[in-house]
Amino acid sequence: IENIQQSLEKEQATRARLVQTEKLASMGRLVASVAHELNNPLQAIQNSVYLARSDSSISKQAQGDLDLALEEISRMAGLIARLRDTYRPTLREEFRPIDLNELIGEVERLIAVHLRHRKVNYHYNPAPKLPAITCIRDQIKQVLINMCLNAVEALDEGGNLTVETLHLPSQSAVQITFTDDGPGIPAEYLDNIFDPLFTTKEGGTGLGLAITYDIVRRHNGRIELSTEDGLGTLFTITLPLTPTTPLSGEPPLNLMANKG
Repeated sequence: IENIQQSLEKEQATRARLVQTEKLASMGRLVASVAHELNNPLQAIQNSVYLARSDSSISKQAQGDLDLALEEISRMAGLIARLRDTYRPTLREEFRPIDLNELIGEVERLIAVHLRHRKVNYHYNPAPKLPAITCIRDQIKQVLINMCLNAVEALDEGGNLTVETLHLPSQSAVQITFTDDGPGIPAEYLDNIFDPLFTTKEGGTGLGLAITYDIVRRHNGRIELSTEDGLGTLFTITLPLTPTTPLSGEPPLNLMANKG
């Protein structure tokens, strides 16, 4: 009976992964199309605002407003560029060895202002002599940023975020954990937490965790969640040292060769 139960649970988990993969594939096609359509009009708007800002006859108040508009346009252009990069076909040549501990340190510097603003205590416990992983550096960096900011935004002032790395020699993999002592995630949200456009945050896009899930899976990795309402949240990301070597029970990665 126990073996039957384990087989059923394994089958359900496999089905859930397949459903999630199809959702993300559909989102990828949609996002790539929308990003392409938005790019041209956004550039036209940016050029028009820049020309208006160059007019010396406008008031200082108007100049300030246009400066703010240009900043927001640049931010949107950057978001569109990142979305296009995330969902374009992956090339084998883009995978290179990186020092994960070093990359996490870089991300910490990037989010330092956000941590101070939210009064979050950040703790980092790097594993000594962590082996390099072969990956697309910018995509894994995006994963790290998404996971940290997701935790920070869930915390009250004075909360704690702990990031740790661990070498898993038996799996030829590394593990990154993100632990916060925030309110946790209500049980009714757990089935949808990685779904595209699902969000419980006011003003949220619902893309952060979905994109993170997609990037991790495309690196033949695994992302797991452990949480209890009112008692904090633990996200665990496991990445193989080489992306063409799947973790146990994971399907192999299909990399496109560079034909150019």
